[in-house]
Amino acid sequence: MKRIFVCLVLVLLLALPVFAASGDSKGVAMLKEVLKDEIGFYFMDNAGFMTLSELCDPEGPYRAFSFSVVEMYGDGEPVVVVNVGDQLLLRYYDDTELVYGWLFDSRAMQMIRKNGVFHASGGASVGEYCRLAFDNLQYEVVILAEYDEEEGKYVLMGKVVSKEEFDAFIEDLPGFAEEFELTDENIEKW
Repeated sequence: MKRIFVCLVLVLLLALPVFAASGDSKGVAMLKEVLKDEIGFYFMDNAGFMTLSELCDPEGPYRAFSFSVVEMYGDGEPVVVVNVGDQLLLRYYDDTELVYGWLFDSRAMQMIRKNGVFHASGGASVGEYCRLAFDNLQYEVVILAEYDEEEGKYVLMGKVVSKEEFDAFIEDLPGFAEEFELTDENIEKW
């Protein structure tokens, strides 16, 4: 029974719809305004408002290169991931009518898939495939799969599996989220 439950959860996580923005919602409009540096966002890492240009100050460590739009949580709402050297995750919340941002180290969130599953690197031969679960403004990293190639250890949903089963899981993941250069034209396209 436990194996069936794990398989069902895995299937549901992989089958989440891919986001396609209608362009009509207030949240999409506000996310675009943040990307264009027209309004600020509430930056959870320093508990204050800032704009993208303030975060990417020429004197600082961050530069905005590109962005991707994904449906990270399976709720139909877009999340924008801005490549600033690390990954800045931006999400609009209806309850507060604000855009919030969280910063993830580039090794902690990379190779983001269309359904929000991402890779977290623990080194050359160690890593995890994860997704984020949010409860209001707090998030938890949910580990779907992990591997240690040096030890030959592969785990799916908490269960040790063969390399072949692990590889099949990776092959079944949706493609990578498309990255767009951070230009006004690209921002308007989605």
